[in-house]
Amino acid sequence: MRKFYISVLIIYLIQNDLKAQNDTIPEEIKLIKKPSPISYSIAYTIDAVGSVSRKNMHYLGLVGNVDLKVDFDTKKANLWPNGTLHLYGINNHGAQPTTNVIGDLQGVSNIEAPERTYLFELWYEQKLGPVSLLAGQHDVNSEFATTSFGFHFINGSFGFQPDIALNTPVSNFSFSTIGIRSKAEIRKNIVLSSAIYKGNPGNKDTNPYGVNWKISPGEGYFTIHEFQYNWQQRGNYKGSFKIGSWYHSKVFQSLTDSSRYERGNRGIYGIADQLLFINKNKPSNKVGLFLQLGMVPKNINLINFYTGTGLVYTGMLPKRANDVIGIAIANAQLNNKLVNVSEGLLMKNENVIEFTYQALINRYIIIQPNIQYIVHPGSRNTSNQLITIMRVSMKY
Repeated sequence: MRKFYISVLIIYLIQNDLKAQNDTIPEEIKLIKKPSPISYSIAYTIDAVGSVSRKNMHYLGLVGNVDLKVDFDTKKANLWPNGTLHLYGINNHGAQPTTNVIGDLQGVSNIEAPERTYLFELWYEQKLGPVSLLAGQHDVNSEFATTSFGFHFINGSFGFQPDIALNTPVSNFSFSTIGIRSKAEIRKNIVLSSAIYKGNPGNKDTNPYGVNWKISPGEGYFTIHEFQYNWQQRGNYKGSFKIGSWYHSKVFQSLTDSSRYERGNRGIYGIADQLLFINKNKPSNKVGLFLQLGMVPKNINLINFYTGTGLVYTGMLPKRANDVIGIAIANAQLNNKLVNVSEGLLMKNENVIEFTYQALINRYIIIQPNIQYIVHPGSRNTSNQLITIMRVSMKY
């Protein structure tokens, strides 16, 4: 709790100090002040996690995440146009309910991670007309396999689906690594993206501070490609569809036969976002739908097939135009070969049903009560779990 209060105090002091400094600047100076080439944001997110049984409720602890992002704009610095240098640091602290208590595969909180302070991203991007090139330490899921409506949910699968995140070493939260990404806007509604990354982002022991960029023999490489098509129907009904494929070149061991090895792992995925309803008189009042799908080979992967879907309703309540309420369902199917040899210890899938409500308190604070019902946690033959989360997000 002490880290929580300290982080809140720091954000509050920075916010008020900058406001006070701005208030002392004469109006005539403000008018001629040039935009700074450096921009930043500070965010603190905390989840209070509990589980509910028939008899009582169990408190599982606080999960904390501090984000610091700094961007340098080359045009504003009078250097050259369309260049951005990005730095992103993270501190994770607090409990790890999925790892230590619940044992689910998909992760009830998308900010849960081992306690440490580290460099998460450090990259440079240069835009050249419709083409963008990026190089450096980069999170795959910041651009690939994303869903705009799924972003509102807390369970990890609605951020980065488990058919990728759980089956292969990949640069994403909370262990990232170096890579190169290219993006081309073929038309206004068609985008092609490709990237290649170092094969092993490491773990808490091998990469504690996020700066281990050494390429080791045998770790291979990870590559991903994505096609995105955007559309807009009459009445501003926007939508998008993404289809992608990924490949990892390292040698993988069979999950059911330890004497068997295979070179390379691969998978395909599809994601769709569609605006279903929008109030013409009140555009903030709208309903959106998202769909996720992922498939991988069976021999060397824990999760063979994944589907996710959800609905979000913005502005449902009177006088709460920016609040979001949503329901989402995720189904992660376990490798059938593992199930068959487990002698009843493993189930065919792990399912998650999530209800969430995001309440925008002001421009800096969001409060998000959340309920998740997990069927077959860890795909084990154990009791289902009802999880409650109260998330508080503060950003400046």
